[in-house]
Amino acid sequence: MIEQLNKEYKELIQGYKEILKEYSTINKDLREFFTPFNDVYFRGLTNEHIAELAKKSIRLTQDNRILEGGVERGKMKNIDEYVNKIINADCLDVLRGVPDKCVDLVVTDIPYDISVSHSAGAFGVKKRMHYKKELEIISNGISNEILEELCRVMKKINIYIFCSKKQFIQMLEFFVKERNCNWQIITWHKTNVIPSCGNSYMPDTEYCLFFREKGVYVGGTPKTKNTYYITQTNKADKKLYGHPTIKPEKIIENFIINSSNENDIVLDPYCGSGTIPVVSYKLNRKYIGIEIVEKYCKVSNERLQIAQAQQKIKFEY
Repeated sequence: MIEQLNKEYKELIQGYKEILKEYSTINKDLREFFTPFNDVYFRGLTNEHIAELAKKSIRLTQDNRILEGGVERGKMKNIDEYVNKIINADCLDVLRGVPDKCVDLVVTDIPYDISVSHSAGAFGVKKRMHYKKELEIISNGISNEILEELCRVMKKINIYIFCSKKQFIQMLEFFVKERNCNWQIITWHKTNVIPSCGNSYMPDTEYCLFFREKGVYVGGTPKTKNTYYITQTNKADKKLYGHPTIKPEKIIENFIINSSNENDIVLDPYCGSGTIPVVSYKLNRKYIGIEIVEKYCKVSNERLQIAQAQQKIKFEY
Protein backbone atom coordinates (compact mmCIF):
# COMPACT_ATOMS: atom_id res chain seq x y z
CA MET A 1 0.00 0.00 0.00
CA ILE A 2 2.75 2.44 0.95
CA GLU A 3 4.74 1.68 -2.21
CA GLN A 4 1.62 2.21 -4.35
CA LEU A 5 0.88 5.57 -2.74
CA ASN A 6 4.53 6.53 -3.12
CA LYS A 7 4.34 5.80 -6.84
CA GLU A 8 1.07 7.71 -7.24
CA TYR A 9 2.51 10.64 -5.34
CA LYS A 10 5.60 10.88 -7.54
CA GLU A 11 3.41 10.79 -10.64
CA LEU A 12 1.26 13.63 -9.32
CA ILE A 13 3.96 15.84 -7.82
CA GLN A 14 4.78 17.59 -11.09
CA GLY A 15 1.14 18.48 -11.62
CA TYR A 16 0.98 19.81 -8.08
CA LYS A 17 3.99 22.03 -8.73
CA GLU A 18 2.18 23.52 -11.71
CA ILE A 19 -0.83 24.23 -9.51
CA LEU A 20 1.46 25.85 -6.99
CA LYS A 21 2.82 28.22 -9.62
CA GLU A 22 -0.72 29.26 -10.55
CA TYR A 23 -2.19 29.58 -7.08
CA SER A 24 0.71 30.41 -4.78
CA THR A 25 0.20 34.16 -4.94
CA ILE A 26 -3.52 33.99 -4.17
CA ASN A 27 -4.10 31.03 -1.91
CA LYS A 28 -2.18 31.21 1.37
CA ASP A 29 -3.30 27.82 2.65
CA LEU A 30 -2.23 26.04 -0.53
CA ARG A 31 1.07 27.91 -0.60
CA GLU A 32 1.83 26.87 2.97
CA PHE A 33 0.87 23.29 2.18
CA PHE A 34 3.35 23.11 -0.68
CA THR A 35 6.21 24.93 1.09
CA PRO A 36 8.14 21.75 2.05
CA PHE A 37 7.80 20.13 -1.37
CA ASN A 38 11.08 21.19 -2.94
CA ASP A 39 13.27 18.55 -4.54
CA VAL A 40 15.84 18.44 -1.74
CA TYR A 41 13.22 17.92 0.94
CA PHE A 42 11.32 15.41 -1.17
CA ARG A 43 14.38 13.20 -1.62
CA GLY A 44 14.82 13.09 2.16
CA LEU A 45 11.33 11.78 2.94
CA THR A 46 10.72 8.20 3.97
CA ASN A 47 8.19 6.10 2.09
CA GLU A 48 5.86 6.23 5.09
CA HIS A 49 6.05 10.03 5.22
CA ILE A 50 5.46 10.35 1.48
CA ALA A 51 2.47 8.01 1.72
CA GLU A 52 0.90 10.10 4.45
CA LEU A 53 1.44 13.33 2.52
CA ALA A 54 0.04 11.69 -0.61
CA LYS A 55 -3.19 10.79 1.13
CA LYS A 56 -3.59 14.39 2.29
CA SER A 57 -2.59 16.00 -0.99
CA ILE A 58 -4.75 13.81 -3.22
CA ARG A 59 -7.71 15.20 -1.32
CA LEU A 60 -6.68 18.76 -2.25
CA THR A 61 -6.05 18.54 -5.97
CA GLN A 62 -6.89 16.53 -9.04
CA ASP A 63 -6.40 17.23 -12.74
CA ASN A 64 -4.81 20.60 -11.93
CA ARG A 65 -7.79 22.19 -10.21
CA ILE A 66 -8.89 22.84 -6.65
CA LEU A 67 -11.56 20.49 -5.30
CA GLU A 68 -13.86 20.63 -2.23
CA GLY A 69 -16.19 23.18 -3.85
CA GLY A 70 -13.62 25.26 -5.71
CA VAL A 71 -13.45 25.80 -9.46
CA GLU A 72 -10.86 26.65 -12.03
CA ARG A 73 -10.30 30.33 -12.60
CA GLY A 74 -12.52 31.71 -15.31
CA LYS A 75 -14.98 28.80 -15.32
CA MET A 76 -18.31 30.15 -14.11
CA LYS A 77 -21.13 27.97 -12.88
CA ASN A 78 -24.87 28.55 -12.82
CA ILE A 79 -25.91 30.40 -9.67
CA ASP A 80 -28.43 27.63 -8.90
CA GLU A 81 -25.49 25.34 -8.15
CA TYR A 82 -24.66 27.51 -5.12
CA VAL A 83 -28.02 28.69 -3.82
CA ASN A 84 -29.29 27.31 -0.49
CA LYS A 85 -26.08 25.36 0.11
CA ILE A 86 -23.25 25.37 2.63
CA ILE A 87 -20.03 24.89 0.66
CA ASN A 88 -16.96 23.47 2.40
CA ALA A 89 -14.12 25.26 0.61
CA ASP A 90 -11.86 28.28 0.49
CA CYS A 91 -14.10 31.24 -0.33
CA LEU A 92 -11.84 32.65 -3.05
CA ASP A 93 -11.89 29.36 -4.94
CA VAL A 94 -15.68 29.31 -4.79
CA LEU A 95 -16.25 32.98 -5.58
CA ARG A 96 -14.33 32.66 -8.84
CA GLY A 97 -17.07 30.35 -10.10
CA VAL A 98 -20.01 32.55 -9.09
CA PRO A 99 -21.49 34.52 -12.02
CA ASP A 100 -21.33 38.31 -12.16
CA LYS A 101 -24.02 40.43 -10.49
CA CYS A 102 -26.20 37.70 -9.03
CA VAL A 103 -26.00 38.33 -5.25
CA ASP A 104 -28.28 40.89 -3.60
CA LEU A 105 -26.59 41.20 -0.21
CA VAL A 106 -23.40 40.10 1.54
CA VAL A 107 -23.32 39.80 5.33
CA THR A 108 -20.12 38.39 6.77
CA ASP A 109 -17.78 38.20 9.72
CA ILE A 110 -14.41 38.27 8.02
CA PRO A 111 -11.14 36.89 9.44
CA TYR A 112 -9.92 39.56 11.84
CA ASP A 113 -6.41 40.94 11.46
CA ILE A 114 -5.51 40.41 15.12
CA SER A 115 -2.85 38.99 17.38
CA VAL A 116 -4.08 35.97 19.34
CA SER A 117 -2.73 35.37 22.83
CA HIS A 118 -3.50 33.14 25.78
CA SER A 119 -4.38 35.90 28.22
CA ALA A 120 -7.81 37.50 28.57
CA GLY A 121 -11.07 35.77 27.89
CA ALA A 122 -14.36 34.54 29.26
CA PHE A 123 -13.32 30.93 29.70
CA GLY A 124 -11.03 28.72 31.78
CA VAL A 125 -7.52 27.78 30.68
CA LYS A 126 -8.54 24.69 28.70
CA LYS A 127 -11.30 26.53 26.89
CA ARG A 128 -9.02 29.50 26.20
CA MET A 129 -6.49 27.16 24.62
CA HIS A 130 -9.27 25.60 22.54
CA TYR A 131 -10.60 28.93 21.34
CA LYS A 132 -7.08 30.23 20.71
CA LYS A 133 -6.60 27.43 18.17
CA GLU A 134 -9.96 28.29 16.60
CA LEU A 135 -9.13 32.00 16.50
CA GLU A 136 -5.77 31.40 14.86
CA ILE A 137 -7.66 30.01 11.87
CA ILE A 138 -9.71 33.20 11.52
CA SER A 139 -7.19 35.87 12.49
CA ASN A 140 -5.19 36.31 9.29
CA GLY A 141 -7.20 39.14 7.75
CA ILE A 142 -8.70 39.33 4.26
CA SER A 143 -7.19 40.22 0.90
CA ASN A 144 -8.47 42.87 -1.49
CA GLU A 145 -8.76 40.15 -4.11
CA ILE A 146 -11.58 38.58 -2.11
CA LEU A 147 -13.24 41.98 -1.71
CA GLU A 148 -12.99 42.48 -5.48
CA GLU A 149 -14.66 39.12 -6.09
CA LEU A 150 -17.46 40.04 -3.68
CA CYS A 151 -18.02 43.31 -5.55
CA ARG A 152 -18.10 41.42 -8.84
CA VAL A 153 -20.78 38.95 -7.74
CA MET A 154 -23.03 41.58 -6.10
CA LYS A 155 -25.67 43.25 -8.27
CA LYS A 156 -24.69 46.48 -6.54
CA ILE A 157 -22.33 46.89 -3.61
CA ASN A 158 -24.46 46.11 -0.55
CA ILE A 159 -22.36 44.57 2.21
CA TYR A 160 -22.12 44.32 6.00
CA ILE A 161 -18.64 43.39 7.28
CA PHE A 162 -17.82 42.60 10.89
CA CYS A 163 -14.14 43.45 11.27
CA SER A 164 -11.49 44.65 13.71
CA LYS A 165 -10.52 48.32 14.11
CA LYS A 166 -7.22 47.43 12.52
CA GLN A 167 -9.09 46.68 9.27
CA PHE A 168 -10.99 49.98 9.11
CA ILE A 169 -8.39 51.70 6.92
CA GLN A 170 -8.33 48.83 4.42
CA MET A 171 -12.14 48.74 4.19
CA LEU A 172 -12.59 52.51 3.93
CA GLU A 173 -9.93 52.82 1.26
CA PHE A 174 -11.40 49.94 -0.73
CA PHE A 175 -15.09 50.83 -0.54
CA VAL A 176 -15.16 54.60 0.07
CA LYS A 177 -11.99 56.05 -1.46
CA GLU A 178 -11.85 53.73 -4.48
CA ARG A 179 -15.57 52.96 -5.04
CA ASN A 180 -17.26 56.02 -3.54
CA CYS A 181 -19.70 53.98 -1.42
CA ASN A 182 -21.92 55.33 1.33
CA TRP A 183 -20.99 53.82 4.68
CA GLN A 184 -22.08 53.38 8.27
CA ILE A 185 -20.46 52.04 11.45
CA ILE A 186 -22.67 49.74 13.52
CA THR A 187 -21.45 48.59 16.94
CA TRP A 188 -22.24 45.77 19.34
CA HIS A 189 -21.42 46.63 22.96
CA LYS A 190 -21.09 43.61 25.26
CA THR A 191 -21.89 44.10 28.94
CA ASN A 192 -20.35 40.95 30.44
CA VAL A 193 -16.80 40.68 29.09
CA ILE A 194 -14.04 39.61 31.48
CA PRO A 195 -12.39 42.77 32.95
CA SER A 196 -8.90 41.85 31.81
CA CYS A 197 -7.41 44.28 29.32
CA GLY A 198 -3.75 44.90 30.23
CA ASN A 199 -2.26 47.86 28.38
CA SER A 200 -5.41 48.57 26.33
CA TYR A 201 -9.09 49.43 26.59
CA MET A 202 -11.72 46.82 27.35
CA PRO A 203 -12.57 44.46 24.47
CA ASP A 204 -16.27 45.18 24.96
CA THR A 205 -17.18 46.43 21.48
CA GLU A 206 -17.42 44.75 18.08
CA TYR A 207 -17.65 46.69 14.85
CA CYS A 208 -19.61 46.18 11.66
CA LEU A 209 -19.06 48.38 8.61
CA PHE A 210 -21.93 48.73 6.14
CA PHE A 211 -21.07 49.81 2.60
CA ARG A 212 -23.56 50.45 -0.19
CA GLU A 213 -23.37 51.81 -3.66
CA LYS A 214 -25.20 55.04 -4.33
CA GLY A 215 -28.81 54.22 -5.10
CA VAL A 216 -28.98 51.10 -2.91
CA TYR A 217 -32.06 51.42 -0.72
CA VAL A 218 -32.08 50.76 3.03
CA GLY A 219 -35.51 49.60 4.18
CA GLY A 220 -36.65 48.38 7.56
CA THR A 221 -38.22 50.36 10.39
CA PRO A 222 -36.89 52.45 13.30
CA LYS A 223 -36.83 49.22 15.34
CA THR A 224 -34.50 47.49 12.87
CA LYS A 225 -32.22 50.43 12.03
CA ASN A 226 -30.23 50.81 15.23
CA THR A 227 -26.61 51.84 14.81
CA TYR A 228 -25.63 50.22 18.12
CA TYR A 229 -26.67 47.20 20.16
CA ILE A 230 -26.10 46.59 23.88
CA THR A 231 -26.35 42.96 25.01
CA GLN A 232 -24.45 40.35 26.92
CA THR A 233 -21.93 38.16 25.11
CA ASN A 234 -23.83 35.24 23.63
CA LYS A 235 -21.99 32.56 25.62
CA ALA A 236 -24.85 30.08 25.25
CA ASP A 237 -24.56 30.12 21.45
CA LYS A 238 -20.78 29.79 21.64
CA LYS A 239 -21.14 26.74 23.84
CA LEU A 240 -23.96 25.24 21.75
CA TYR A 241 -22.35 25.72 18.33
CA GLY A 242 -18.67 25.73 19.29
CA HIS A 243 -17.70 28.86 17.34
CA PRO A 244 -15.66 31.58 19.11
CA THR A 245 -17.01 34.61 17.21
CA ILE A 246 -20.68 33.79 16.66
CA LYS A 247 -22.94 36.84 16.35
CA PRO A 248 -26.45 37.31 17.81
CA GLU A 249 -29.22 36.34 15.41
CA LYS A 250 -31.21 39.51 16.17
CA ILE A 251 -28.46 41.79 14.85
CA ILE A 252 -28.11 39.73 11.67
CA GLU A 253 -31.89 39.64 11.28
CA ASN A 254 -32.07 43.44 11.26
CA PHE A 255 -29.30 43.72 8.66
CA ILE A 256 -31.08 41.30 6.32
CA ILE A 257 -34.49 42.94 6.80
CA ASN A 258 -33.05 46.41 6.13
CA SER A 259 -31.01 45.54 3.05
CA SER A 260 -32.81 42.77 1.15
CA ASN A 261 -36.21 41.49 0.09
CA GLU A 262 -37.81 38.07 0.22
CA ASN A 263 -36.29 35.61 -2.29
CA ASP A 264 -33.13 37.72 -2.60
CA ILE A 265 -29.78 35.92 -2.43
CA VAL A 266 -27.72 36.57 0.72
CA LEU A 267 -24.07 35.48 0.63
CA ASP A 268 -21.74 34.82 3.55
CA PRO A 269 -18.24 33.80 2.38
CA TYR A 270 -17.12 33.08 5.97
CA CYS A 271 -20.26 31.53 7.36
CA GLY A 272 -18.75 29.83 10.42
CA SER A 273 -21.48 28.01 12.33
CA GLY A 274 -24.19 29.24 9.96
CA THR A 275 -25.93 32.16 11.64
CA ILE A 276 -26.36 34.18 8.44
CA PRO A 277 -27.68 31.28 6.29
CA VAL A 278 -30.05 30.28 9.11
CA VAL A 279 -31.43 33.79 9.57
CA SER A 280 -31.71 34.21 5.79
CA TYR A 281 -33.76 31.03 5.60
CA LYS A 282 -36.05 32.14 8.44
CA LEU A 283 -36.66 35.44 6.63
CA ASN A 284 -37.50 33.69 3.34
CA ARG A 285 -34.27 34.68 1.63
CA LYS A 286 -32.05 32.40 -0.41
CA TYR A 287 -28.56 31.90 0.96
CA ILE A 288 -25.06 30.88 -0.05
CA GLY A 289 -22.73 29.90 2.78
CA ILE A 290 -19.01 29.22 2.30
CA GLU A 291 -16.85 27.87 5.12
CA ILE A 292 -13.39 26.32 4.98
CA VAL A 293 -13.64 24.43 8.30
CA GLU A 294 -15.55 21.19 7.79
CA LYS A 295 -16.91 20.87 11.32
CA TYR A 296 -18.56 24.28 11.10
CA CYS A 297 -20.21 23.28 7.82
CA LYS A 298 -21.74 20.32 9.64
CA VAL A 299 -22.97 22.61 12.43
CA SER A 300 -24.46 24.99 9.84
CA ASN A 301 -26.35 22.20 8.12
CA GLU A 302 -27.63 20.88 11.43
CA ARG A 303 -28.90 24.35 12.37
CA LEU A 304 -30.59 24.68 8.99
CA GLN A 305 -32.29 21.31 9.41
CA ILE A 306 -33.65 22.43 12.78
CA ALA A 307 -34.86 25.73 11.31
CA GLN A 308 -36.56 23.89 8.45
CA ALA A 309 -38.27 21.50 10.85
CA GLN A 310 -39.47 24.40 12.98
CA GLN A 311 -40.80 26.17 9.88
CA LYS A 312 -42.68 23.03 8.83
CA ILE A 313 -44.29 22.68 12.25
CA LYS A 314 -45.24 26.36 12.19
CA PHE A 315 -47.07 26.00 8.88
CA GLU A 316 -48.73 22.73 9.83
CA TYR A 317 -50.08 23.99 13.14
